[in-house]
Amino acid sequence: MELPCNSSRIINIGKLFRAYSLAQNPESLILDIRPAAKYNKNHLEGSRNIPFFSLRMFIKELIQEKNKIIIVCEDGKTSDATAFELIKRRVNAFVLTGGMQSIPKDDDEVIDEPEIELTEQIEEINAAEDTELSLQQENQILKADNERLVTELTLFKKQYKLGKQRS
Repeated sequence: MELPCNSSRIINIGKLFRAYSLAQNPESLILDIRPAAKYNKNHLEGSRNIPFFSLRMFIKELIQEKNKIIIVCEDGKTSDATAFELIKRRVNAFVLTGGMQSIPKDDDEVIDEPEIELTEQIEEINAAEDTELSLQQENQILKADNERLVTELTLFKKQYKLGKQRS
């Protein structure tokens, strides 16, 4: 199965969970580069921890890695630097965009992106319909105000013309 990513070698959490069974995929290595204490507190199942500041000691091993390496940090920024160095050495490396912060808080429930997108689209449609109704009402009010102002302007013009004619 080909890894879904864009040209900048970034993968988001929804695509990662859809494309891979993290704990059982022999074709990928999830490399968590956060400090060991953060890794021990919370990490992706099946991932390997090599803290960022220890990477130099493991670089030869990572270069020899035949599998795809998905790099995870706290927010995705440190992973970018790591991926850059690995890609320069021709390692098939990817960055989990947003890092661990992009992972849902409830570890047991990962909502697939299409479900999120569908829910968001429904909410957007409902909000758009509500907005459309309020805009239609506002439009009717503005049309009525416009008609009233046009009528008043017409009356003022007539009065002005009458006043000029009498002078």
